[in-house]
Order: sequence, then C-alpha cells, then structure tokens
Amino acid sequence: MFALPREARPHLAQALTHSSWVFEHQREVQLAHQRDNTLLAHQGSVVADLLVSDRQAHAVLARTATPDDGELRLLTPTERGWGDLFAALELGPGLLLGAGARSNAERAYADAMQAVLAVAWRFTGPRLLSAPPASVAAWASTNLPEHDAATRLQSFCAIFGMTLQFEVEKRGEDHKTQYAANVVLEEDDVRLVVPGVWVRGDKPLARKRAAERVLDVTQEITRSERWDLAAGARDTAAFLLRVQLENAPRISGRNLDRIRAEGHLGVPYVLAGDDAAYEAWARQVGDLVGDRPTRSDPRLAAFYHRVSAR
Repeated sequence: MFALPREARPHLAQALTHSSWVFEHQREVQLAHQRDNTLLAHQGSVVADLLVSDRQAHAVLARTATPDDGELRLLTPTERGWGDLFAALELGPGLLLGAGARSNAERAYADAMQAVLAVAWRFTGPRLLSAPPASVAAWASTNLPEHDAATRLQSFCAIFGMTLQFEVEKRGEDHKTQYAANVVLEEDDVRLVVPGVWVRGDKPLARKRAAERVLDVTQEITRSERWDLAAGARDTAAFLLRVQLENAPRISGRNLDRIRAEGHLGVPYVLAGDDAAYEAWARQVGDLVGDRPTRSDPRLAAFYHRVSAR
C-alpha cells in the first residue's frame, strides 16, 4: 500500500514485532537478528505529527489566512484512532504479539502502526506527504481540530464566554485501566460539572467522549422539534441556554459566522423568516429556563441584526 521497495521488508518485519513477542521468543529473535518495534514506534509518532500538521495547514489556509489559535492546535491521535488505521490497512495478520499483551492489544496496534509509518517515511520520504494511501490521508484528516470533539467544545465555550476544563479520573489495573473525564464549565461565578463516563483506552478518548455528550446537548437545543433531553442533560441545556442568552449582546465578528453555521439561539429560523419554527424553539427555551426569548428581546434584537448583516 505504501509502494515500498524490496529492501524495506526487514524493516517492516521489525515494525510488526512487538516487544512482548520478543520477550516470549528470545531464541527465535536472536537467530533472526531481529529487534522489537519500540524505536520505530517513537520515530513513527513524529511522522504522524508531520502528516497531521501538513493536512491541518492545507485545510486551515484553504479557509482563512488569519486562523484562530484553536485551528493551529496539533492533536495527538488516540490509541483507538491508531487501532482504526491499523485495521483499515489490514496489518493484523502480520503482527507478532505476545500472549501477555493481548489483553491490551490497542496499545500494541498503536505501536505497530507508528512503526510502519516510520518505515514508510524512511523509504518514501516526502511522497508520503504528497501522495499518502487513501486510508492514511483519511485518518490524518480526522485528527484535525474541527473533527476533535474537545476542540469543538472549546470553540463553543469561547464564543459564549465560558471556560472549559476536563477533570480526568482513573481506575483499574494497568491492563484494565479505565478513564472518565468530567466536563467543568464556568461563566463568571456560575459553575456546572457534567459527570463523565468510564471508558477503556486513554485520557484523550475519555475527554472526547465527555465533550461529545455536551456537544450533543448544544445541538439538541438548536432544534425547533421537541427536544429529547434526559434528566442530567436538561441541567446542562439550561446552563448553556442561560449563558447564551446572557452573552448574545457581546458576540461579534467571526463568532457570528460560527453561530450562523451551527444554528444557535434560533438564528436559522430568524434568517429563514420561519416564525412558527422560531416560536417552537423559543417555547422550549422558556419551558426549560423560565425565560422565553423573542426577536424583539433587547438581548437578541441587535444580535440578530448583526448575524443577518454578515
């Protein structure tokens, strides 16, 4: 798939040799003069950063010459993401993995995938940037900030003047480790904690799952149709709506474009002139927070005018 020359084969064999297999088969390794993939995996993580940052630069510059700080943030791929790429390239049959590591295979898949990227870079160099395999290009694109839930939630919070933190907890033995990330939202002296859920994997995955839960709420409360909110999500929705209504008068510039694109505060219905949809949305806001918005509301009238003028 990387169009590697014949002389790359020993290096690929090393890339697919996990340290656990080397430990359990020391005689075979000595006879083959082979090593495990630890060093190659370290090198491959640097190659991965290069691939992702290259895709990121092209994507950002295609949109704007003055990117925000969040658009320039380099994301670290999760173990699950590495595992997905490993599976997409069908490398599993070639991996030499010791019995002791099979209970935490995701880490081994990540190491092997990083090591394979290191070999590909060693033998193809810049061609890996300009013409990567389709599955590698797609994987690199999914690690851009606009696809990362935690980054998207950070952007949402910044628009409406909130601060965002993740409090990560850990439990279990090394081979059965689980993480949970609580989302902490603050605006002035008001604080909301959204409890996380336990996941197998790593801290970035826990933060991603936590952010996704809050983002689901932010999308649900844009709808004119009846909202589907569980008890805990209703508390989150009420907090977010109060913050949005309070901060609407202060929003300007590119943040107005983001609100327009994401559909917050009834903006799509105002722009479409859909009075019935706006009333259905506003009625649900009022039922939830006891503060029903209108288009003539002093907090929103000038805000809607600024959005319409963009």
